[in-house]
Amino acid sequence: MHQVQNENRPAFYRVPVEDDVPIEARQPTVLVDEVLEEETFIPAQNASSMASQYYLQYENGAKPSENLASMITPDRRSFRVSARVDQGPTHVLLEAFDEIRRIADAHFPEIRGTPAAVEDGSALSTMTMTGRFYLYMNMMTRFVGTLVESLSLALLAITLLIVFVYRSLTLGAVSLIPNVLPIITPLGLMGLLGVPLDGPAVLVAAVALGVCVDDTIHFITKYSSARKEGLGIDAALRKAFRLVGPALTWTTIVLVLGFSVLMLSDFRPNIVIGILGSIMIFLAWFADFVLLPAVLSLIGREST
Repeated sequence: MHQVQNENRPAFYRVPVEDDVPIEARQPTVLVDEVLEEETFIPAQNASSMASQYYLQYENGAKPSENLASMITPDRRSFRVSARVDQGPTHVLLEAFDEIRRIADAHFPEIRGTPAAVEDGSALSTMTMTGRFYLYMNMMTRFVGTLVESLSLALLAITLLIVFVYRSLTLGAVSLIPNVLPIITPLGLMGLLGVPLDGPAVLVAAVALGVCVDDTIHFITKYSSARKEGLGIDAALRKAFRLVGPALTWTTIVLVLGFSVLMLSDFRPNIVIGILGSIMIFLAWFADFVLLPAVLSLIGREST
């Protein structure tokens, strides 16, 4: 408003100071309305009164989405300060929010009071960080913790069920390999590359875990049945490949192609789901067809 009132000159894009007040406005004056024969007293103006008038003009003349009504409550007891920030890694942005709090504590401690301090007059106000961006950044930190917690509980439950169904601690422990590696390998690579773990990654991890467990149970079931029939390790593995191999392979191809279609989207979450989904499902097939048989063969020979 100060710049607009001064012919939009960039030099006036700042808070008004006393020198900005016109000389004739620094003294009180009396204006006489010759028609109504009324006198109007105009007090002397200073930088503070000028700023107040600017605020009044801004509130009455700005766009509905930009006026003070969108930043100050009707009772004038609460106000909002908005700022734009550049996109960056979650931890960097959270450090920036912490720095804002430190600056407020160091230079404006009176606005960082508690509700009780405001009530007794020892503080002017409270301060709360909010906004969609701030919410999203804190959601990112929650994603990691909840993902680790939920996947750990799911894997523990699945492993215990496999141990109970097949009556074998060995099969339960071995099943962790094809169930865990396809999930943690892409997510670990994302961490090394500095790619934030967001909602789409968590969603794909949950879907991929279901595919991994399904493939693993199919393979272990056929292998366990063949071993109970008296077949040797190699013969049991060959029978398992012959019975479930084609189905698991074609299922993997269909799922990978289906997720790959999402890579053509212009919406970033869809692209992330497409890439991670294709990678995790392929790794699930690789783990069940290469790692799981190798571990079963090694353990079976050591036990004999």
